[in-house]
Amino acid sequence: MKEIATLLRRVNRRLLKAYGKPSRSPLPLDNKEDPLDEVIYITLTQRTHGPGSSQAYENLKRRFPEWRRIREAPVEYVYSAVEPSGLASLKTKRIVRIVNDVAQREKTVSLDFLRSLSDDEVQRVLTKELRVGQKTARAVMMYSLGRDVFPADTHCLRILRRLGAIPMNLKHETANRRIEDVVPPGIRYDLHVNMVHHGRAICTGRNPKCAACMLDDMCPKVGLRDQ
Repeated sequence: MKEIATLLRRVNRRLLKAYGKPSRSPLPLDNKEDPLDEVIYITLTQRTHGPGSSQAYENLKRRFPEWRRIREAPVEYVYSAVEPSGLASLKTKRIVRIVNDVAQREKTVSLDFLRSLSDDEVQRVLTKELRVGQKTARAVMMYSLGRDVFPADTHCLRILRRLGAIPMNLKHETANRRIEDVVPPGIRYDLHVNMVHHGRAICTGRNPKCAACMLDDMCPKVGLRDQ
């Protein structure tokens, strides 16, 4: 485990040199400072490629400046806003359910109360009470609440697998429960953001640009042909 931590610190230094130190204000990657905004935005990004999720989020924000208004709106009105993100029926149901669950829990449609909770309590509320996934919960914790956690999204998991830092068969939900045993504290925010940049630009799922990769000399390319 110590060897993996050392490897990831080296990786972090090289990614910082290549992509710079990620900002916390404004947040990178279209992530949101408000925790409920972030939950809804991440829901829209799931299984979506391209600008569709950002367009859907902008549509929703224009139609519902206050999320509580979703509770009063016809579902078709929510659906048509969500549609650019794909899987609109599923995502519409999830967003309406989340808004209703928050309202029933807090009597107001806000997740600001999470700021006063411990990491374990935030994790429990998001995953158990609001029924969002581990990655979504950690994205809210890191981006909106400033917690030292590591959301393991598709790009991060791909790079960690190829580096040999985590097993190839480690599933997304399991990885998001165990990833902080692997990624050292203190570098998690920078490493996550820059791994997303790197996964989009260089270490892509198909046809990765290994010749242009600043990590090539330390990467055993585990399972490269399977990604």
